Amino acid sequence: MAYGSMTKEQMEQLMINELRKNTQIADYMGKPIAGFSGKGSSVKIYRNPQGGYYGDTGDFDFSANNLDELMEKLKRIGATDLDFGKI
Repeated sequence: MAYGSMTKEQMEQLMINELRKNTQIADYMGKPIAGFSGKGSSVKIYRNPQGGYYGDTGDFDFSANNLDELMEKLKRIGATDLDFGKI
């Protein structure tokens, strides 16, 4: 079903489902292990229990399989200053 053909109720349900999904991800990851910022970006980093890392900017999320990949992604979005925690 295309977004344009959805009813108001269907759109609202889609938004609720997306919020639940994001909340479940945050609950699953627990507390952030570190926070980075810079160039207008702010990122909370979580350790993924299945391996690697999970980053949440508030606008979008990303994952990294290892520390090198995480640091490269942080550099790409301009969040290179460690605000709290450690990796």
